[in-house]
Amino acid sequence: MDFSIFLIIGLLISGLLAVWPTLTSVLVSIVYWFIVLLWSLNLFNPFAFNTIPWVNLLNISINYQIDGLARLFALLISGIGILVLFYAYIYTNMETYKRAKLLSLLQLFAISMLGIVVADDMIMLFLCWELTTITSYLLIQFKVQSESANQAASNSLFVTIIGSLAMLAGLILLENKSASWSIASTINQLTTQVSSPQCITAFSLILLAIITKSAQFPFYFWLPGAMKAPTPVSAYLHSATMVNAGIYLLARLHPLFGQLSIWYPLLTFFGLSTMAISSVLCLVQKDLKALLAYTTTFALGAMVYLLGSDQPLAIEAFAIFFLFHGIYKAAAFMLVGTLDKEYHTRELDKLSGVGRTNFLLAFVLIIILGSMAGLPPFFGFTVKEMIYEAKLATPTISYFIVGISLLSSMLIAAICFRCGWFLFKAAKKTHIKVKILKFGLLCPAILAGVILILSFFEESLQDLVQPSIAAIVPATKVIYVNPNVGSSYLLSLTTVLGGAFLSLLFILIKKLPTSVPDLLNPRLLFENSLNYLLLFGKQLTRFTQEQSLTIQLKIATASIVIFLLLTMIVTQWYKLIHYQVFSVNVTNLPLFILLILVAVSLLSSYKFLYNLISLSLLGLATGFFFMVNGAVDLAMTQLLVEVLTIIVILIALHKFRLINIYNKSSISLLNIAIAIGIGLYTTLMLLLVKATPFNPELQQYYIKNSLLLAYGKNVVNVILVDFRSLDTFGEAIVIIATAIGIWLLTHKSLLSIRKKHVRHS
Repeated sequence: MDFSIFLIIGLLISGLLAVWPTLTSVLVSIVYWFIVLLWSLNLFNPFAFNTIPWVNLLNISINYQIDGLARLFALLISGIGILVLFYAYIYTNMETYKRAKLLSLLQLFAISMLGIVVADDMIMLFLCWELTTITSYLLIQFKVQSESANQAASNSLFVTIIGSLAMLAGLILLENKSASWSIASTINQLTTQVSSPQCITAFSLILLAIITKSAQFPFYFWLPGAMKAPTPVSAYLHSATMVNAGIYLLARLHPLFGQLSIWYPLLTFFGLSTMAISSVLCLVQKDLKALLAYTTTFALGAMVYLLGSDQPLAIEAFAIFFLFHGIYKAAAFMLVGTLDKEYHTRELDKLSGVGRTNFLLAFVLIIILGSMAGLPPFFGFTVKEMIYEAKLATPTISYFIVGISLLSSMLIAAICFRCGWFLFKAAKKTHIKVKILKFGLLCPAILAGVILILSFFEESLQDLVQPSIAAIVPATKVIYVNPNVGSSYLLSLTTVLGGAFLSLLFILIKKLPTSVPDLLNPRLLFENSLNYLLLFGKQLTRFTQEQSLTIQLKIATASIVIFLLLTMIVTQWYKLIHYQVFSVNVTNLPLFILLILVAVSLLSSYKFLYNLISLSLLGLATGFFFMVNGAVDLAMTQLLVEVLTIIVILIALHKFRLINIYNKSSISLLNIAIAIGIGLYTTLMLLLVKATPFNPELQQYYIKNSLLLAYGKNVVNVILVDFRSLDTFGEAIVIIATAIGIWLLTHKSLLSIRKKHVRHS
């Protein structure tokens, strides 16, 4: 089957879930993603990845890049997606239309995410990227009655849209440099030119998209706010998939931009800053979903930092940590959702003792918290060791960097131990005992079992991640870290012991801060900045638009003139102009004199009717100038516009008393300055056009092809109607709009005259 058809089938399944949100539809979706899961594991290969032409004129096509990196991300999308879809079905004890909305949007998001990881065409990648943004916004705003959910969705949309626009500009720059929309082709062609200013600019723009999408400093604040979404959304979008879209793009472009000297410093800065801030902010969280959100930003920061290196050990640590993080974080979110449904709270201190009430719940809690904290013998300890080994293997190792990483990891471990202490300490008598929890624990238990299997079969991941490592760092062979030896092992033990000590300290202190000061809260700073921006816009609108029409025209015209003149000065267009004295035709001399006299009369007069007559003379003289110099079509257009303008103004004048229509008696210096600016710019542009060498190829093309292509002998007519039909169409729209305006002005007047006539008769 062609993979494009398979993607379309996925979209149809999303529609099926929207109109028929039953268990049968969910099972159809699960089968769909199970096929993707088998394909990602290379156990089943039913797809043909054919290139489909899309926009031939721009060389845009639908094509795919299938390698180990694409399969690794597809594995997480499909594997977690299967459990999340089933969990969403049993989780959503709500109206049918709400369940339909949730399931269909989850399916649509998963399809768009799959499109990102398999796309080779940049435009296809961008469109799928934007589709994840839109679906994420709709899912965060799922509870439309909640003001906080709407605000969180708006923050998410605004931040990620900024990054999306930057990414589009960066992709266009890459295409302009490589003459190809293919990611693989662009990487191959620009490998030796990556240090060019255009490539560095493209990297900066794409990096902005990555740090906004993957919630990196300083844009990390939108992810904790996105926890207003239902738990299945948090388990899938904001821990296992959507936030990893930026990570995927970073890994995909690693072979190209990894050669830049600014690659490692920038990614190290963003990654470590996010890790440090997230680990500190975790301390003040009581809501378990918010706490998990900050641990997610911490993990994303670690991935960004690891991808900053070009060492195979770092890339191996990234690939394994990426997969492992998606598993335990999805399990953690689904477990929190189950507790929330049972106890109607996510507050940590209100859930004390729940781990003692159910054996399966205790089993899942121990595995998830132990994996997140990096506690031996769970696989999380080995992953933590691999990360430290990768950091120590970096050529530009800094004890400061390792120290920040170690301290941040200690705080995360301490928070996990603290959660475990609360959840397993002696329950209060007022606690309601956990019921069977039905199917709520099934999905977290399955993922906990996967974690347990990985803990005993660690080396089995080597073959799984090897193709993805080769896609990021080509021509390398993975060297699996031998656990329980060396400095990395000591650092992992230090993390666990330090986390245990800090958790004991936090428990003894008992009262920790429960909020961040407003001045240090990035979400409030962002929202306040938007509010001030809107306030500035309102004040600017009041200043520019709540004025008379004359003042609005002055402001608009002056702004345009200043912008155009500054553009000409900055770009130094004026240096291209060849200044010379032009000979004046004797036939044109009277018209020039008439134009000058009329212009002077406009400046010296302050009566409206007199100025109207002068403007008419100015337009008529311009039309005669066109006619004398052979531009008959321009002359006809000019005369038509002048006649229509006079008719419209005269029709409108009968509603006003001319005695009240006067300009100021003194000549406005602002008007003179604006007029001189427009005249100066127009003159310079005409001189620039005249100085530009004339290329006769276009003229010859029209002459040769008017009869052959358009079947017309009149070249001018063919140009207007066929070759430049859009220009003619635009001019026709202007005439139609003018006619509509005249009709609107005259209709009411003619109607009132008719009523008076009927009344008198």
